[in-house]
Amino acid sequence: MATVEQRYRRLMRILPTWYRQAHEEQMVDQLLFDDGGVLGPGQARLSWQEKFGMLQLAVRTHLPASGTPGAPARAIRRAGVVRALGLLGLLSGVLNFGISVAQSLWAPYPNEPNVLEVMTMWNLSDIVPIVALVLLAKEKRTSAKVAMGASLVSSWVCMLIVGVVPEWFLLQLPAAVAFACLCSGFHRDAPMPSVRRPAMWSAWAFAFPLGGALLHNGFLLTPWNNVMTVAAAVFGVRVVAFIRGDAALGRALSLFAFLLAPTVAVIYYSAPRLYLESCSIAGALLLLSVLLPVGRASIPSARLL
Repeated sequence: MATVEQRYRRLMRILPTWYRQAHEEQMVDQLLFDDGGVLGPGQARLSWQEKFGMLQLAVRTHLPASGTPGAPARAIRRAGVVRALGLLGLLSGVLNFGISVAQSLWAPYPNEPNVLEVMTMWNLSDIVPIVALVLLAKEKRTSAKVAMGASLVSSWVCMLIVGVVPEWFLLQLPAAVAFACLCSGFHRDAPMPSVRRPAMWSAWAFAFPLGGALLHNGFLLTPWNNVMTVAAAVFGVRVVAFIRGDAALGRALSLFAFLLAPTVAVIYYSAPRLYLESCSIAGALLLLSVLLPVGRASIPSARLL
């Protein structure tokens, strides 16, 4: 029967090579000291607490913070992309909230002219990313993750209640991936975003659909034109990231644009002919966002947005 040491070494394979080479023997010695080495047949197993702790350590070491001793630059850059993608998920939620408010002001549903009556549970879930950004700025990581998880689940529940076709669950793919990046990227050792920059980006994300609806007298508020609004926002920020040489944000935006592709495809095949042009423009903007060169990083990965 395998000893605790053998089981522990097998479990440590989920850690990155650079960390195992530096700390494996030290960690095994600590385990032997704590557990007494080879245990009896009924005890030669690691506890769930030890397994969960190893999983948490794997996340922290695969996505290390800048300045982590021994962490390769490639891993730090990857962690910066993951954290940026998590923040982009929050900002896209703020953008969706702006679209919901614009729809309430310019295009209320029949027999529901009051703005508050239009704000359904689905719309209210769009407020959560703003709350999550504030919680992250206050270093309340767990609360931010729980809030976003609850928002994502509520959206799925609403879709099931309304009876949306299965293809529309693809619309939740970017939010689901961004939520996974939020949970894995913002661990206890990760840098937290400052208040000023996310607040600035959130203000732009909220105002963008309102400004577009005001200029076009609500024309952009159909579901088919909403996707063009989102694609235009992604492309605009992608250009900004390229100009200022922010490679982490640029790669995150490329991935986010790629994740939005199924959304555009679903909406394109369900849109009336009048709005096919909007979907085509959205697809072209997202394609440019994916293919636009990233450039060499000239901004530290710890600078979040």
